[in-house]
Amino acid sequence: MILGGLAAVSTFRPGVALAALFCNFALEQWVTSQDVFFAQHKALTNYLTASVVAYAVVIQLLRFGASWTIKQYSGAGWATLSLFAFALMSTYWSVYAESKDAFLLALPYIIGYTVLCPLVVTKAKDLQDGLVATLVLGSILLFLLLTTTSWGYRGIIIHTHGFRGQAGGNPLAIGSMAGYVILMAALLNTRRSNFLWNIVRWALVLLGLVLCVMTQSRGQVFGALIAFVCTVGISRKVKGAKGIGGVVAAIVVTGILAAWAINEYAHKDRWEMGEMQAAMEGGRVNKTLDVLAYWADAGPMRWMFGIGSSGSFSSDVIGFYPHNLPGEVLAEEGLIGFGMYAIVLVLLVRALRQLWGVVRPYDDARGLFAVLCALLVYEFILSNKQGSLLGNQEFFGMTIIAGQLNVAVRRQLNISASGAKRKPPRLATQRPQVTV
Repeated sequence: MILGGLAAVSTFRPGVALAALFCNFALEQWVTSQDVFFAQHKALTNYLTASVVAYAVVIQLLRFGASWTIKQYSGAGWATLSLFAFALMSTYWSVYAESKDAFLLALPYIIGYTVLCPLVVTKAKDLQDGLVATLVLGSILLFLLLTTTSWGYRGIIIHTHGFRGQAGGNPLAIGSMAGYVILMAALLNTRRSNFLWNIVRWALVLLGLVLCVMTQSRGQVFGALIAFVCTVGISRKVKGAKGIGGVVAAIVVTGILAAWAINEYAHKDRWEMGEMQAAMEGGRVNKTLDVLAYWADAGPMRWMFGIGSSGSFSSDVIGFYPHNLPGEVLAEEGLIGFGMYAIVLVLLVRALRQLWGVVRPYDDARGLFAVLCALLVYEFILSNKQGSLLGNQEFFGMTIIAGQLNVAVRRQLNISASGAKRKPPRLATQRPQVTV
């Protein structure tokens, strides 16, 4: 019903389909907690989500045509696809025997986030619709997860084979979406100051923090807080005593809410500084160093081409992934793959800088830009804490969207690549005049 509603609205506002993708894993967690049928057919939710996004892409293609849509695909998008194409090639020399199977398992998600998802965004209004829909759907899901499910140590209790199972839910999926809700609620702006929205805003921030802490996902909690602090000055006008005071007040309120949520819902032993440091060193830093040491000892050819996609899973390496995307890419895809990854980051920064120059004068556009930046910071932090190339498509999808948005806005404002304006600017959220 939820996905059907999104599909229906996507007929008129295709950007709304982004909510299906951003909330997919949390939605899957909730439906499996409610009905054994979905627990036994977990892939069904993924198929339905992909159908909604694909439907929205078809709507955009019918409106603008395939050639216009492809021309708008950004440089960051092509660089990302090149990186994944090289990772696919590397399965042929991977030290992990099941590398091809691992890549094929991740392929639908790669296509969803790096191809379908960006094609939905043809203008700023599409992204705005997607973020607002994600905030609404995500908030509803968080409320349902809080009130209609039973919780174990970290995850929810799900149905399995007709009986209530143990805490089998994925806490990171719920925690990640809770982070989205926190950032979107805290940073999105309305055209005019709205007292009611400010009340709803902080209520949703608190709801997101509570669910994030209940999953005991420390990286998601701290990642969301860091991303908020880094971007709140973009969302608000930091000008004069009033502007500075507003930013400081927002940071203080968020900090108080976070401290309360941790105090009330955190398992204290898991949140002790010594425990967090041990988890970071033992499960992330040391594992990454072990993978890089194996790569460094493998010889010049491996230095250039890497040990192959998912090579970290080999029992000769560490038998698992190192939870650090940059380190994994350097080891598994070598200097060539890492260079591609670096190009993606450079193009991302370039797109964001160009976008900032355009949206800066407009309050609502600045809030939209702040959320996009916050989500990128958030996902980048998570990619260094729990990341892998085949498991962090969200970051790459948002990177491509940033590039898409930059291309779309600059075309709508008729701004050249050098930044020169060929006619007076007009921040357009209207659809380009394209004959279909």
